[in-house]
Amino acid sequence: MSASCCGEDWRVHATNLKTGAVLRTLSPTTMSWNWTRNNFGYGSLTLEGAPLSHVWPLQTGIFIERISGDDPRIEFGGYSETVDTDESGAVTVGLRAMDDYCNRRYLTGDLSFIKQSQTQILADLVNQIQDGVPLTAVGVPSSVRRTRNYKYTDFTSIGDMFNNMADNIAGPDWLVEHSFTDERKTTITSRIVFSDTLTAGNITVTDSVLESATLAVNGSETASKIFATGGADDDAEPD
Repeated sequence: MSASCCGEDWRVHATNLKTGAVLRTLSPTTMSWNWTRNNFGYGSLTLEGAPLSHVWPLQTGIFIERISGDDPRIEFGGYSETVDTDESGAVTVGLRAMDDYCNRRYLTGDLSFIKQSQTQILADLVNQIQDGVPLTAVGVPSSVRRTRNYKYTDFTSIGDMFNNMADNIAGPDWLVEHSFTDERKTTITSRIVFSDTLTAGNITVTDSVLESATLAVNGSETASKIFATGGADDDAEPD
């Protein structure tokens, strides 16, 4: 998705990545973001003359809220990964989606799951992250049971763990929800939802050959979302 006009239809919030507290509103000249099947989203912002401290990498959360239309919502949530500037004063911020944060976190001990719901396994993995970032996960009950033994000494990131399972036959898919914790919009939290069947708006996707989707709207259009499910392995057992 991309947008070139942000004033009336979009609001961009910069937060403290560790707490979710909203620090300020940004006014980018351009912005774009992307979702890819069974992968982690990314995006970018361009700002004019913004202090680098307002978008400092790995310390700043970035949330793009659509405020126009009948169903306003946070369309993209993530964090600043890179910041580049030039002699004109333009600042380009490279974004990674909030679920990508799991690629930066690892287990601190071994975990074993014996014939458990695949979606609950992944939710439990994400909820092992205990560094204060307001990111949680939930698993919609799954008909597929799996056995997994994870050793922290393998140094596999939590993001790789759920990405690998999603790539299996009958594997789950995921989406990320973002919400304000109060009416004053002072804090934003994120939640990863793992499910065998994802519903995005009025679109339900249970099986698809869709590899990726890039969505583009102008500021007055209502954005939509597309998600696709993943694929399974020999240990999958239906209830």
